[in-house]
Amino acid sequence: MRITIFPLVAALVLCVGIVRAAQEPLSPEELEKAATHILAGVAEKVTSKVVPNATGSGNTDRVYEISLRIEEVKKGPGVAKGEVIVVVAWRPESRKQPFPGPQGHSNIPKKSGNVRVYLKKSDDQYKVIHPNGFHPLETTSEK
Repeated sequence: MRITIFPLVAALVLCVGIVRAAQEPLSPEELEKAATHILAGVAEKVTSKVVPNATGSGNTDRVYEISLRIEEVKKGPGVAKGEVIVVVAWRPESRKQPFPGPQGHSNIPKKSGNVRVYLKKSDDQYKVIHPNGFHPLETTSEK
């Protein structure tokens, strides 16, 4: 009995080629280059809601809106220290099957959390750069 493995290997290669992987964290240089705004501040309010995933696959995402009181502007026009802006981030909420794709943002701050955030302003929204646009900061009382 002769077994040909070529069709099996070809099918495996094809499947691996179409699987979407989680995105690697960006380097500090990549974050800085991609960002239209780099800010540091305090999360004054954090809200979230579950919405249908943009793929239309029946999956859902949890979208976060973080009200950030700006304490420092490292890059970006149109924002100032003391101003409060809303930044948008997301994480997967439910998947119909195991889904090795984008896993959303890491380090989403809790209320009163101090954070540096790398943003891309788009359609009048400040969107956190995926996947690692949040960087927790120590508070001055902890130093």
